[in-house]
Amino acid sequence: LYAANPVSVNVRQPNGTVTRIGYLEGLPFNETTSVAVDDAAGALWVGTIKGAARWIAGTGNWQYFYLPRYLPGESVVASIAQQGGTTAIVTDGGLGLLEAQSWTLARKAAHYEVIQARHNRYGLTGDCTLSTFGNVSSCVNHDDDNSGLWTSVVVVAEALRYA
Repeated sequence: LYAANPVSVNVRQPNGTVTRIGYLEGLPFNETTSVAVDDAAGALWVGTIKGAARWIAGTGNWQYFYLPRYLPGESVVASIAQQGGTTAIVTDGGLGLLEAQSWTLARKAAHYEVIQARHNRYGLTGDCTLSTFGNVSSCVNHDDDNSGLWTSVVVVAEALRYA
């Protein structure tokens, strides 16, 4: 039995003992609102007032999902783990679906090459600010203190491609 409360998730074990999953156990945000169990993946979904977190049993690893990249709203109202790797998250801004996908290295590289193209600033990798939220075609390149870092990461990745 799993029960969300304002500071953690309580888990009642079959022998009657209660354990707690909270900040000290790695929960990214404490004010929990909901909990869902994904038995097929061996995962626990925890909804909070600041997004959702997924704990993978046996590993102790957490994944944190928050705001526009993952969810249409800030506060999670309910979460439902479904079969097939899709989880429905109900937020104060609407329904979000998170789907686990397996990508090959080639597919991931192709995806990031498209992203890299809009960050190209005079042959180097630079920052990109969107004039319109969510519209990647409104990208405006500019320099910043991290331009050298981003370029070095791309150079190393290209070197490893041919290693």
